Amino acid sequence: MDKIAIDIALLPSIEVIEKSIEINKILKGKNNREIILSKEDCLPHISLAMGCISKEDIPKIKEELMNITCKFKALKLKIPFIYSNEWQNGNLGTSMEVKSTANLQRLHLEIMNAISKISKFDPIKEMFFNPDEINDMTLDWTKRYSETSAFGKFHPHITLGIGEAEPLDKEINFISSKVAICQLGNNCTCRKVIYTLDLGG
Repeated sequence: MDKIAIDIALLPSIEVIEKSIEINKILKGKNNREIILSKEDCLPHISLAMGCISKEDIPKIKEELMNITCKFKALKLKIPFIYSNEWQNGNLGTSMEVKSTANLQRLHLEIMNAISKISKFDPIKEMFFNPDEINDMTLDWTKRYSETSAFGKFHPHITLGIGEAEPLDKEINFISSKVAICQLGNNCTCRKVIYTLDLGG
């Protein structure tokens, strides 16, 4: 398959990555091990854009991202709380809310505008990591990302997995300085890192 489904994601600090993995391990409820976060092949992340591209367009996306990320410094961000909501397949998804900032919104908009010119295809299972795992909800989320989750509907968050979690003891302040191009997996997880860039060059 020469086409690939991708997530352009902002990676949180190592402390938040480790906290996300820790919470993921103790989520309670039905299907709570359907998403297993890790530092290697299922990264905690903040989605900035999704799309389906030809692999030959990856160098073009890298160039677009280099032109965007060099204009931004590392982002100071805050996680005020954890929340849960029922997904369209009936699972209870749990996430960390990430409070939006003007710079985070601007980064999202610039990346969405760039990838919208390159993303050309409707998603099919073969474009994803481990195609046999891919559910219909994943295809729908990817196809409709620009309609349901981008621009004025951009809602930054870090998906922790499926199941219930305890509330946070306190707000978490962190810094994000890295953007990654990842191949999407089931439930729109970031399963394979293709390329990373640092904000500010």
